[in-house]
Amino acid sequence: VGKHLAYRWDTIQAFFDHYLRGEDNGFDRRSRVEIFAMGDNAWRFEESWPLARAIDTDFYLSSGGRLSIARPDDAGSDSFVYDPVNPVTDTLESDLWAAIASLDDRRAIEARDDVLVYTSEALEEDMEITGNVRAELHAASSAIDTDFTLTLVDVFEDGYAHQIQHGVVRASHRDPETEPSPIEPGRVYAYSIDLWSTSYVVKRGHRIRVEVSSSRFNEFDRNLNSGEPQGEGTNPVAATQIIHHSADHPSRIILPIVPR
Repeated sequence: VGKHLAYRWDTIQAFFDHYLRGEDNGFDRRSRVEIFAMGDNAWRFEESWPLARAIDTDFYLSSGGRLSIARPDDAGSDSFVYDPVNPVTDTLESDLWAAIASLDDRRAIEARDDVLVYTSEALEEDMEITGNVRAELHAASSAIDTDFTLTLVDVFEDGYAHQIQHGVVRASHRDPETEPSPIEPGRVYAYSIDLWSTSYVVKRGHRIRVEVSSSRFNEFDRNLNSGEPQGEGTNPVAATQIIHHSADHPSRIILPIVPR
């Protein structure tokens, strides 16, 4: 950590030396994009963002808890019951500002009945994910409003699993171009979930995993599934959630893969 802090301070010092003291130290000729690739644990410069050489690659949720680049050709689906009275609480009492310093093992969370898990085969070589991670989840709910959460996970060879990125979508806010509206219970919707951007190298022999659930308390407030106004609800409703992964409804996560 000290090494990386010293590096950042040197960069800040060079910035001020050039723009405030007028030193010709080459700072104005440096690349405008600088990233830290976790896993490699190294800073590097890039000429553009997003990286032009990154290839958006689909990984599909499949039957049997599999995550694969093969598009599903069956009519698979999985379900769980999300009860707002008993939400996933992996961020409760956590210091989210310091999360990178302590990436907890997620296996206990993944063992919950209200968390679905999809895991890839072991990687044959290192895989760099650099750019915007996003997902398209095809899902139905018994409620008129609910949330869906999705977490991208790095699974080590010994089974230890920690988070890479995560995102959430509120069903009533599924279309950012329109006013929030209830969903029709039982109807399948395609939800776009933004997992934000990262630069992370998953090492050879590791697996990538996707967790799907409906809560991440207290980082995100619980959706009571009742359709009541946010922050004013008093009537929590348990909801049956169905995640589809079929030819017609191919749920997937899109990873920007950088050739190495």
